[in-house]
Amino acid sequence: MAEVGCPILHKAALYNGRVILFNSTVVGIRVKMILADGGNYFETRYFSAWKHPRGVDEFMLPQIIQ
Repeated sequence: MAEVGCPILHKAALYNGRVILFNSTVVGIRVKMILADGGNYFETRYFSAWKHPRGVDEFMLPQIIQ
């Protein structure tokens, strides 16, 4: 199992998160709910925070990734 950090575009919002892979297959996507903001970090400049803590949403991978 491997995790890869990357920006994720979902419903016109850009999220900072991780893609979880198993045998080169995407098994999950986990986005941040709390963003670092202050000091040297300004994640809110580019990313949105996930607003549904227990929510699960379907996500279609772009054709180039499938």
